[in-house]
Amino acid sequence: MKKLFFVKAILVSVLMVMVVTPNVMGATLTVNRIAGYYNWVGGEYTLTPSADWNWVLNYFDSKTKGIGGGQDFQSFCIETNEPILQGPTYNVVFNDKAVLGGVGPSGDPLSVGAAWLYNDFLRGTLANYDYVPPVGGARNLSGYALQQTIWWIEGELGEPAPANIFSAMVIAQFGSALAAKADNNGLYPVAILNLYSQDGLLAQDFLVPIPEPVTMLLLGSGLIGLAGFARRKFRKN
Repeated sequence: MKKLFFVKAILVSVLMVMVVTPNVMGATLTVNRIAGYYNWVGGEYTLTPSADWNWVLNYFDSKTKGIGGGQDFQSFCIETNEPILQGPTYNVVFNDKAVLGGVGPSGDPLSVGAAWLYNDFLRGTLANYDYVPPVGGARNLSGYALQQTIWWIEGELGEPAPANIFSAMVIAQFGSALAAKADNNGLYPVAILNLYSQDGLLAQDFLVPIPEPVTMLLLGSGLIGLAGFARRKFRKN
């Protein structure tokens, strides 16, 4: 029985990787910032994915995509000390953690509070977020406040000012700051995009929605490794 379960697990893993890999390996994007959507260094980024993974646009509300006039979506960065340039094409990898995050060399897992906030943001349902375009709205201030909260939850900054509505919201949602900083572990369908320059240098980490099956796949690299092992075995037989 255990052997049968193991074989089924391998087969499911292989199928998942076969579905996901074309959307992950070799994917690229460009990064932009649009006036009125960010304030100083904090706020929304406008990301344009390559055609092989523009399926991601289906998960966004009209208020959080197409801001740049094309096939693009809005996101927030994870790290405060990783520079990002506008214009160059970056290679991207879907992950469940920031590669050089603040918890050690193995990376910084995505926090459940950040995943919850971004999941509501991209759907256009995040309470107290000013989605009104810059002309007539204060979207830059909302973007800045949300960015500060995400950085705080991810261990990049100290606690935001008491007036930051999003930090108050995330504590109310999860009961405490400690609970909000716990690993997402696939609870919300959000992952982290690790961006790399064309010469292989890490550039930045951004939030991105993912389909539910991919969320489960990203619960650990062990599942991916297991599938890879199975595929190698199949080739030998």
